[in-house]
Amino acid sequence: MSSQPIIFAEERESKELMNSLDPLIKEWFFNRFKDFSLPQKFGVMPIWERKNI
Repeated sequence: MSSQPIIFAEERESKELMNSLDPLIKEWFFNRFKDFSLPQKFGVMPIWERKNI
């Protein structure tokens, strides 16, 4: 069994998430959705940082 500590994701601001998106993805996303969902606010940056969450 691994003894690695549990690391919790933190909620990120929409502006920070928007800045991480490719311009074409950002345009596509915000033409369809008003904002990021709560799970996206916790998950997008760790995924973008290639962290296992």
